[in-house]
Amino acid sequence: MSSRTHALKVIVAFATLYTIWGSTYFAIQKAGAEMPPLLMAGWRFLAAGTLLLTICASLRLLRPGDLAPRNWRAAFIVGVGLMLIGNGGVAYAVQRIPTCISAVIVAITPMWLVLFDWAQRRKGRPSNAVILGIALGVAGIATLKLSGQSHTTSLDSWGVVINIVATIGWAAGSIYSRTAPRAASPVTACAMQMLAGGVLLVATSPMLESWSTVDVAALTPKFWLSWSYLVVFGSLCGFTAYIWLLQNVSAAKVGTYAYVNPVVALIIGTVYNRERLTFTEYLACTLILAGVVVLSVFRTRAAATPGVSNAQTGNDKTGNDETAPVELSATEASRSR
Repeated sequence: MSSRTHALKVIVAFATLYTIWGSTYFAIQKAGAEMPPLLMAGWRFLAAGTLLLTICASLRLLRPGDLAPRNWRAAFIVGVGLMLIGNGGVAYAVQRIPTCISAVIVAITPMWLVLFDWAQRRKGRPSNAVILGIALGVAGIATLKLSGQSHTTSLDSWGVVINIVATIGWAAGSIYSRTAPRAASPVTACAMQMLAGGVLLVATSPMLESWSTVDVAALTPKFWLSWSYLVVFGSLCGFTAYIWLLQNVSAAKVGTYAYVNPVVALIIGTVYNRERLTFTEYLACTLILAGVVVLSVFRTRAAATPGVSNAQTGNDKTGNDETAPVELSATEASRSR
């Protein structure tokens, strides 16, 4: 492959990752408006997981032992964090808060990853750069909280809280997935996690939301378009671009989607969803994204420092979309949200 062809593929893959994963928040909101959000997300992952596992089988990516009970058990545990709490929380939150606000909140996931990682290892306190990044993120969340209490804005505080809990679940699932048993192929592992997450979401849905209003025959073309977009583009195309990029460019570069996706979501929310943010909300978004950038820069420099392990820098190349079982994937949600 010529260097020019390779460069073109990298550009296309990044464009896919940035635009598709940044647009999934809008699609999640539209699909979740016509079907209970958790149920909608559950069927989405069941469909995407089935398609992806079928593709793995047709391409002979399945290996003996990939579908062993211990791998399924781990997939269900990861599914609790990534799909049930992570994606399910986002699907519910975007029915209450602007999609662009949700995308920015999801961007704080690296903060939880760093904190969880530090709590596990206990090897000295986090560096000043990490503390600064976390402080900016916390300041942004606090500013959002103040915005939610203002009489001049309708930002739903409960939606913000649910979205934050979703990022914690996503980070916890990602941390566990580092050492969890999984299939030999990251694509197969991702398909299993999607299926497990889909089962968990569908099983949990009737406990938290009513199915009495669900009428499949009455679902509009807008729903089917949004839902299909999430299955085909959000889960399959976005995931494929993500995995390919992890294999062809540095993990630090791939991780830039953590702060590009919220910008894309902000543009889509403003132009197509007519979302209007207050000055306080814009300030909160700026603080959160600044914190993400600081954390990303720190991780990039740490990865270039001799003696720093992959686990410390997020350079583990095992995979997921809103679902990939790598540290980078925990920023979306997601991800692919």
